[in-house]
Amino acid sequence: MILNKGKIIDASIVEVPVQRNTREENEAIWEANSNKMSHKDTDAATHDSIPGQKLLSKHDWGQTLHGDSAYTGEPFERVVNRCSMKNQIHEKGYRNNPLTKKQKERNRKKSKVRARVEHVFGFMKQATRHVIIRTIGMVRAKVKIGLLNLTYNLCRYSYHLQPERA
Repeated sequence: MILNKGKIIDASIVEVPVQRNTREENEAIWEANSNKMSHKDTDAATHDSIPGQKLLSKHDWGQTLHGDSAYTGEPFERVVNRCSMKNQIHEKGYRNNPLTKKQKERNRKKSKVRARVEHVFGFMKQATRHVIIRTIGMVRAKVKIGLLNLTYNLCRYSYHLQPERA
């Protein structure tokens, strides 16, 4: 087993603020002060690359970083460069500027590594009905994620113990 050879980044966990107001109270607050809405952040409103930047550090120096095109962009690339990581993030096409054949081929090669994390998330989605973690506090969420990882690893272990089928 080789540990800490590189990183594959895919999803992020964002702590959602506790909601104790009624709908009517929220509407009154938001109407009176529209910038309050920016403080009511949810996992859908935060771009993956924002919390993803916090996952990288100088300890990752020289490692490769794989991820989908959600992690492209100048701010994220600066963090990757600051950590001296080898950037293997998928390239992204834009309207009126699609990916070239060469970029598509590079993405295909990167996908062979990145697919490893997709299998883990696929298992978790099937096992937990889409990995919705409903806990109060990050400590409990981390424990639940740890148990999901343990379950995945035990299932993979039992799979490898099975004799070859003809």
